Amino acid sequence: MKLLPIERRWMHGVLDAMFPRGASDQLPLGIMDLDVDGFIDDLVGSQRWVGAMGLRVSFAFVALSPLVTLRKPATVGRLSAEQRERALGALYESRFYLVRQLVMLAKATGAMLYCAAPQARRVMVGGDGGQEARDG
Repeated sequence: MKLLPIERRWMHGVLDAMFPRGASDQLPLGIMDLDVDGFIDDLVGSQRWVGAMGLRVSFAFVALSPLVTLRKPATVGRLSAEQRERALGALYESRFYLVRQLVMLAKATGAMLYCAAPQARRVMVGGDGGQEARDG
C-alpha cells in the first residue's frame, strides 16, 4: 500500500512538528534530518491493510487538526512553531481518548524512527554532544 503524495506531506509536517531540529542541545537532529520516507515506506509496506490505514488516519487527523484546534485553514506543517505547539497541545489535552490515541500513534511512529536511526543513536549514546551527527 503506497502513500499518496498528500499523505506523505502530511506525515512530514506532523513529524517535523513533533520532532523539530534543534529542539534541545542533547538532540540537535530533527526528524527531517533522517530517512523519514524510507522508514515510513517500510513501515506501511510491512503492515496489513488495517495497520497501514490506522497510520494514515492518525497522520491525516493530526495534520488537519488546526482546522478544529486553532480554527485555522492550514495543516500542521504550514504553521509557525508556536502555532504547532498550541495545536498539538490541544490534541494531547483532549477529553476524548480516541483523539489522544491518534496523536500518540503518530508520535510513537516518529519515536521509533528517531531512536532507530543510526545518526540519532550516535548522538543519544555516543556522548559527542551531537557534533558527529551535525558533521554528517
